Amino acid sequence: MTTVLEEKKPNILLFAILIISLLCVGASGYMWYKANNIGDTNAIKVAELEKAVKSLNENVNKQNDIISNLNTQLQNASKEKTMLLAEIDTLKAAASKPVEQPVVAPKPQPADDLVESISAVAYFDFGKAELKDEFKAELDKVADLIIKKKSALVIEGHTDPIGDKDYNVWLSKERADSVKNYILSKTDPVKPCNIIAIGVGSQKQKDIKVPNKDKRKVLVTAVEDCKGAL
Repeated sequence: MTTVLEEKKPNILLFAILIISLLCVGASGYMWYKANNIGDTNAIKVAELEKAVKSLNENVNKQNDIISNLNTQLQNASKEKTMLLAEIDTLKAAASKPVEQPVVAPKPQPADDLVESISAVAYFDFGKAELKDEFKAELDKVADLIIKKKSALVIEGHTDPIGDKDYNVWLSKERADSVKNYILSKTDPVKPCNIIAIGVGSQKQKDIKVPNKDKRKVLVTAVEDCKGAL
């Protein structure tokens, strides 16, 4: 009996070892399976995270583009605001500047033949108020006559219709003053009783069908006496 047990003992031992080996192999396989599954899960999670990060980066880039466009619009709006404020300042300055109103020339009083002969006209270049030499001889005659006859003069400046209305009124007055100053320089030391220089711009000639060069002029007209020019 003891001998039989002793003979079977190695077989039992081998069987036990085989069982243990199988268990170890099974355990190793299970661990390998779990490890691979965990690795796959982690890989999936990493891929998902990378995808989420990429999506966030795209959104950030889009937001940056939007911010850049808004900054550009803000800069353009700021420039436009600056231009508008400058234009407003210009308009305010122009509005505060007193506008010289055209002075209505006094209506000449009835004059005798001698007085009516005192008249002259001088033409000017575009945008200029300087008296040309070619008209000075005629004005010299006017100066002589008003001293002799003690007549008053109305000197009326005109412009063509080109340009701003207020500027044309100013320019026509400058032309009238140019003629007035020349006549006064020729009457020294005797001063005429009254010389009125006015500027009417282009208003009186706007409907007259003549070339613009013929509208850039100063008309010199005598009135009967000093009272008639007041």
